[in-house]
Amino acid sequence: MTLPPLIATYAVLVYLSEKETPVAKSSKTEWTSLNLIAKNGSNGSLVVSTGSEATTSFKQVLDMGHATDKTSILKALSIPHLVLTTSIDICATLANAATVECAPPHALASRVLAFIASSKRSIVVLHLDLSEMNVSLSTNVDSTCFVGIVKESTSRPPAHNPTDIPFPVPPQSWLKRNGQYETLSAASWLVYSFYLRHQSRQDTVATFNDAAIFSLGGYSSMQAHVALREISFRLGHVAKYGA
Repeated sequence: MTLPPLIATYAVLVYLSEKETPVAKSSKTEWTSLNLIAKNGSNGSLVVSTGSEATTSFKQVLDMGHATDKTSILKALSIPHLVLTTSIDICATLANAATVECAPPHALASRVLAFIASSKRSIVVLHLDLSEMNVSLSTNVDSTCFVGIVKESTSRPPAHNPTDIPFPVPPQSWLKRNGQYETLSAASWLVYSFYLRHQSRQDTVATFNDAAIFSLGGYSSMQAHVALREISFRLGHVAKYGA
């Protein structure tokens, strides 16, 4: 019996912003890909700080949560990477923070495949609007590719009734950063689906749907910057978050 690899050989993280009302503009093919990743993968939410010192949600995913943070985790840890975006503004703001390129939506898939073919244990981050999805996310990537989907959400996890909690809840691990537990004065949320063949702990989410992920996702919330740390761990670049 041959056991599956414990880590991935490369990763693709797709960050979907929602500047418009894009659902009608995205074809069934792309939503089928999202639904398959959600159904077969692990789902949860990411918390984004919206305090006065906070940066954009995308920058927080790149571990640039404060205005003083000038370098992404990818560049700081010398991880082979490429950030692809359809936004000229995003490309300009990340010019010194990461290896970044601007490309039209139709060119993204071929650029991703070319990069991962030439760079092992690499991470490709795609930033695009949900309305710009025009290529199936199931493009020819092999079984050792870690796929992550992160999407901006206007919803939030359902509130828990304090009377439903049988004992005091300790500070949650996703609030811990640099050895201290943070207090978030305000927050917004992202939803995510992570998938690696034979290495994903499936939950009961059947479609890539905000409400379903918030209520049925097998993983609870974590801070936005943890997403890339988890992916970097699966590629063997960093220790397990919290370990």
